[in-house]
Amino acid sequence: MHVEEMADRRSRPRLRPLKRRRIGEGLSTVRKEGLTMTDTLRKSRILDAGRTLAFLAGSFSLAFMLQVVVHELGHYGAGMLAGARGGTVFLHPFYTSRVVFASDPGLAGQVLVGIAGIILDVVVATTLTVLLWKKRSQLALPFLAWGAIAYFGEGLGMIGSLSLYAGSQGARVYDDVTNMFRIGAPSIAIWAVAIVFAVVGLVMMALIVPAAGVGPKDSIWKRLASYAAFVPLYFGVAVMYIRAFSPTLDNLEVRTQQLIMGSAAALLLAALHRPIQRVAGLVVKPRPVLQPRWSDVGVVFSAGAVAFTALIAYSALM
Repeated sequence: MHVEEMADRRSRPRLRPLKRRRIGEGLSTVRKEGLTMTDTLRKSRILDAGRTLAFLAGSFSLAFMLQVVVHELGHYGAGMLAGARGGTVFLHPFYTSRVVFASDPGLAGQVLVGIAGIILDVVVATTLTVLLWKKRSQLALPFLAWGAIAYFGEGLGMIGSLSLYAGSQGARVYDDVTNMFRIGAPSIAIWAVAIVFAVVGLVMMALIVPAAGVGPKDSIWKRLASYAAFVPLYFGVAVMYIRAFSPTLDNLEVRTQQLIMGSAAALLLAALHRPIQRVAGLVVKPRPVLQPRWSDVGVVFSAGAVAFTALIAYSALM
């Protein structure tokens, strides 16, 4: 019996004694995995923010160039209808675009030519906004952006013209907007339209940026970066381009003013993004928050590059 018990004990597997671990030793792997997960989430947020900023910058650039073309074609078409001759359209993505006629029409024709650019721009942009508002496609954003900057840009342009006119004590300065004073248009009505346009443009910007991934819970820093990429970034690049290649006072002054006003608008919208969405959301449903894909960014930048190249080539030929 004694021999059998010894053989049975030898056949049993040996049990190793449990190794006592120090407190917290088993958490080292978990901590490492936690840091990896945090880094992954942080990297994902950075990539999402990068897509948002790139998509907004590309959308604004494309929309602004489309707006410039339509605005100037409005001037040109009205001039032809009013009997002007020898019209030439100057277009450039960074320089100030304009229409020059060899022979100006009468006073009524000049007023028509002046406001036709604003009217055509706002009508086309509003039509596209209404048609595309409920479309969930990310690629609708550049055209919705056109609607926002048409109202905001035309409104600020009118305010600038009215301010310049009010500040000219001696010789009055007449331009596209203030020509209406020469036919008896009331100043208060034009000021009211200008202010309404600017406010509508700001509200539209706050309602459409969710289509680029800007949500109500995002920090003010992301909102500020998003609005900065959406409005003033383009004009900042324009100022650098003009300083480098053609530092004329007219072009530089206009784009610098737009850079300053765009920066102020970005600050205002970043601070008031949520209140604007809550109040305006009672009337118009904001765009849903959708994160753009890199393919969407590529399409917008490709279209913007085509438009930019076309305008540069047209400008060189003129």
